[in-house]
Amino acid sequence: MCQLNQSNEASVINSDFLQLTPCQFVLYFEVSEDVMKQRLLKRGETSGRVDDNEETIAKRLKTFNDCTQPVIEHYASNDQVKKISSSGTVEETWQLVEQVLNDS
Repeated sequence: MCQLNQSNEASVINSDFLQLTPCQFVLYFEVSEDVMKQRLLKRGETSGRVDDNEETIAKRLKTFNDCTQPVIEHYASNDQVKKISSSGTVEETWQLVEQVLNDS
C-alpha cells in the first residue's frame, strides 16, 4: 500500500534522492481501468495467481491511482509527462513509445 499521504507527498517528490539525476520526462501509460481489469483477469486464467480476482484488482488499482497521481501531477506541472495510450496491442504501444523516445 502507498506510504504517501497529503502531508508528505511533496517532500518525497522533491527529496534529495529524486534530485540526484534530473528527470527529462516521465512516460505515463494511459489505459482505462476496465482494460486493466480485463487484462489482469485474463492473466489470472493461466498464471495461477490467486490475487488476480476482481476484489484484489480493484484494491490494486485504487492504490496505484492514489500513489501515482501526485507524482504525475508534479511532473505534469513541469511539462515533463509524455502520455502514451496503451489500450492497443503490445506492438502498437511499443510503436508509440519509440515515437516518443525518437522525438525526445
